[in-house]
Amino acid sequence: MALFSFLLLMITPNPPPSTPLSPTIESHFGRVVNDPYRWLEDGDSDAVKEWSLAQTARATTYLSALPAWNPLRKRISTLLEQGSLGLPVFRGKRVFWTEREGLEDHAKVYWKEGVETEVLLDPNGWSDDGTRSLDWWVVNREGTLVVYGVSEAGSEMSTTYVLEVETGKQLEEEIPYTRWANPSWLKDNRGFYYSRYPQPGTVPPEEVSYHRRVYLHILGTDWEDDPLVFGADREKEEWPSASVDYSGKWLLVEASKGWDESTLFLANLTDDLPHFSLVAGGDGLYSAFIEEGFIWILERSARFPLSQLWRAPLEDNPADRSNWQVAVPQSDSPLQSASFVGGKIVLAYEKKATSKIVLLDPLTLQQDGFPLPGIGSVGGLSARREGGLFAYSFASFDTPPVIFQQEAGSLERSVWGRIDYPIDPSGLQVQQVEYPSQDGTLVTMFLVHKEGVVLDGSNPTLLTGYGGFNISQKPYFSPTLFPFLEAGGVFALPNLRGGGEYGEGWHQGGMLKNKQNSFDDFISAAEWLISHHYTSPQRLAISGGSNGGLLVGAAMTQRPDLFKAVVCAVPLLDMVRYDQFLIARLWIPEYGDPSVEDDFHSLYSYSPYHHIPTQGSFPSLLLMTANHDSRVDPLHARKFAALAQRNHPNSLILLRVEDDAGHGVGKPISFVIDEVTDRWAFLFDQWGLSL
Repeated sequence: MALFSFLLLMITPNPPPSTPLSPTIESHFGRVVNDPYRWLEDGDSDAVKEWSLAQTARATTYLSALPAWNPLRKRISTLLEQGSLGLPVFRGKRVFWTEREGLEDHAKVYWKEGVETEVLLDPNGWSDDGTRSLDWWVVNREGTLVVYGVSEAGSEMSTTYVLEVETGKQLEEEIPYTRWANPSWLKDNRGFYYSRYPQPGTVPPEEVSYHRRVYLHILGTDWEDDPLVFGADREKEEWPSASVDYSGKWLLVEASKGWDESTLFLANLTDDLPHFSLVAGGDGLYSAFIEEGFIWILERSARFPLSQLWRAPLEDNPADRSNWQVAVPQSDSPLQSASFVGGKIVLAYEKKATSKIVLLDPLTLQQDGFPLPGIGSVGGLSARREGGLFAYSFASFDTPPVIFQQEAGSLERSVWGRIDYPIDPSGLQVQQVEYPSQDGTLVTMFLVHKEGVVLDGSNPTLLTGYGGFNISQKPYFSPTLFPFLEAGGVFALPNLRGGGEYGEGWHQGGMLKNKQNSFDDFISAAEWLISHHYTSPQRLAISGGSNGGLLVGAAMTQRPDLFKAVVCAVPLLDMVRYDQFLIARLWIPEYGDPSVEDDFHSLYSYSPYHHIPTQGSFPSLLLMTANHDSRVDPLHARKFAALAQRNHPNSLILLRVEDDAGHGVGKPISFVIDEVTDRWAFLFDQWGLSL
């Protein structure tokens, strides 16, 4: 009895740190809004830093003492030490790829010409603690030069460098403020077009994450002298990226504003004074590439909500829509992307949220199917530009990623590379079900569990989702999900409105004033799982990150009775003030503008921070965020944790703030293991599971 009492004390969290109230009361369009913890927005203040450290110490002390923590950490480490493997990139006679071995913090970039393999970039030696990471890398067409971005502590605020592939020599280039630079090499390799953010001091401090512009950098010159190519007179929230076509003659700029509107501009680089002409935009989402004397334009709009591919002759005024020809008409499945690979145009469709690939001949427009290994997701196709074998990755919930090689039109495929995990997926069942949302709309959902699951309402179940930004939730493989599945868990992933699984209408059905539909779809998924006896409210947990963090935040505040536990990561939770921090004004086309009356009322109606209930039970909650998140400010998690702890002092509400990390990109594997272990230990404890 004494031993049991001691163990109970070990897993009882200390009280949360004292959190002073400092109410700010404002009126927005006739609505009185109370913000009791606005002081927690200032992440640079000593008081907030001290409070965050105390919250994190409380959370990690509690989590690491849970019975499942040590066995889970050992199992997760074993799974992740199998490494990772990226899709090969073919340039000239060379091939490049990423690979992580064992428990290296980061994947290396390798290359070879023939049989000998060389390391091109090794981020593991860039910092003692593994927090300096490789953000992106782009090799020129001959495979002789690579331009790449490096950032600190997961911030994604890249500095750009250039390396000679053959010698490993780093050139003198060092260009700051190049977050997501999207470089595109000139044909003669003298330099590259890229996107850059303003230098601090040249714009107001609150605007340094905007004003993204396109520049041209010539190797060996001072980056501060790089000429501005595009964007001087554009809106500060616009997102331009430039690309040079294979001939080197044309420069194409795609300028996005949100996730349902973009504009295409084209310039002829052989002109004495190149100028941009408007090709398309303003009424839909457009992307394009140039091949075989045509500009190929993928349009997703109100006219073509499932997308249509056009082609327009470059020499016949492609800005005149009367010159556009239908290359691929809209079908009954969303055409998510079109790209030129291996002498073919690769059409990537989604059929009920799974991948379907079609190859299009750019001259004859003949379409050929590309048979896949099964029902799952393709992670991209790659090939030498001139043709040959296609390489592509394929995965599903019960199928670890495999990189295959395959000829167009052939049923025969061979394995280029794979990672073998110490798991046995043969006993799993994967199915897709359909359920009605609150307004009667039918929503699809993937379910993964052991075969022969008993529908008695007792199964520990994890429901997750996203539902935003036109992003589809397709089958994927997660090795760290397997301890839960092996313990008898049920995993559920619905295709919520706001995503892109069923075209632009599906996306718009869950954005702006329709955002509540995403939450209704998610809540209806929970109700379906309960009514069909997969689980019960005492056995149902939900998790989500980023926009998915907003999703679970809304779900737990609107229907706290449905859930036993919640994991809410890097979330948006204060939708009244979200647009005032970091890059959040980029999301106004998706969520709405709080300074506009109609948008404000819609945002306030579901803003999780403003709707934490004060009565009744509240789910156990683990909030996870990071100090260097440059997308979603950690203030959201801080403020929500403080108010939830105040409103529900008897509920388990933990806040874990990671230092030297960001939204998730570039996180060292050692950090990942700790984070994943904490998440699963929390959930296993809530379900009463052991490993």
